[in-house]
Amino acid sequence: MTLLGPRDHAVLPGYAQHWDAALLPFRDTAQIRACNPLKLREYLAAGRPVVTTEFPALDGYRDLVRVADSPEAMATALEAARAEGLARVEERRARVADQSWDRRAADVAALLDAL
Repeated sequence: MTLLGPRDHAVLPGYAQHWDAALLPFRDTAQIRACNPLKLREYLAAGRPVVTTEFPALDGYRDLVRVADSPEAMATALEAARAEGLARVEERRARVADQSWDRRAADVAALLDAL
């Protein structure tokens, strides 16, 4: 594993295409239990396997990610993700294909029009 340090957001897709797995190693806090991280959907859109700790916003995506609850489970999940490779790229991308910023803007516009 190589840790490259901070990178500009705009260049991340160029890096993500080379990842074996994407990580979401959250600590169990009230903030994480209440969040719905965009990063999860970005990782799925990149098509890479995702290894994460538990948080409620995984509902709807659990079949596409590996959840680890200990350092040992994280290592095992990472090895499994690496072995999986690109087997489920299209499935991951399809799950989030309709979740663009344009789609969200259209949803907000429709709600405002309804007012």
